[in-house]
This record gives sequence, structure tokens and C-alpha cells, in this order.
Amino acid sequence: MVVDWKTGDRPVSAETLSSDPQAWFYRTLSAATFTNGGGHPGIRISFRYVERGETVSVDFAEDDFAEAIQRILGVARSIREGLTQLHAGAPLDEAFPRWTGLRCRGRQMRLHCDMGAPTVPPASPATR
Repeated sequence: MVVDWKTGDRPVSAETLSSDPQAWFYRTLSAATFTNGGGHPGIRISFRYVERGETVSVDFAEDDFAEAIQRILGVARSIREGLTQLHAGAPLDEAFPRWTGLRCRGRQMRLHCDMGAPTVPPASPATR
């Protein structure tokens, strides 16, 4: 099991966590760390939300490993493409467009998100 301790965020659903790139990175790294060459076992990834005392978990099966690698390679390709555009003179916001959606809920993500057009309502104190 891998546990990521979260501070300040509202919990995500298990469905959202199952498609979260961070969870896929954890899934792949844990397989590389815990296997000793014996395959790629299933693993549980959990986000523990400290302020609310809640945990959201998702179980990745052994056969999810290949998909995890492909997702990580996709993230790496998009970073490389953005860097190529940036080095060719593209503006930063064009090479690495600002995020929208669920990733923009947390305070720590505000520098990466399009704050001019929020797509997710801010968390109220009652929902934290």
C-alpha cells in the first residue's frame, strides 16, 4: 500500500483517483520498488486527507502495470513537447496551457490553473 498524505484539499472520489496521473506514478514506482523481479503485483494507492480524517483508496491490479507505463510515457511526451515549443519561442502559457477542472480545486494548484475562468467552485469552509 502507498499512502499520500494530503493537506488542504477536498477529497476526490475513488473513480477520480483511479485516473489521477499521480496515482499511476505511484502504482508504477511501487511495482518497481516492491517486486524483486517477480512480476508487477497489484497495489492499493490511498490519498489520506489530514484535515478531514478521510481516506480515498483505489486498488490497481497486476495487469494495470502496462497501462500505468503508457500513461506515464504520455505525460513525459507532453512535457517534452511543451519544452520543445518553449525552446522554439512559444509563450509559456501556449507551451504549457493552464489547467482547468478538478485539478484546480486546491490552493496549492492556483499557479497552474486558469484563475480567470474557474471551472470548479472553490471549497467552502464547510466542505474542507
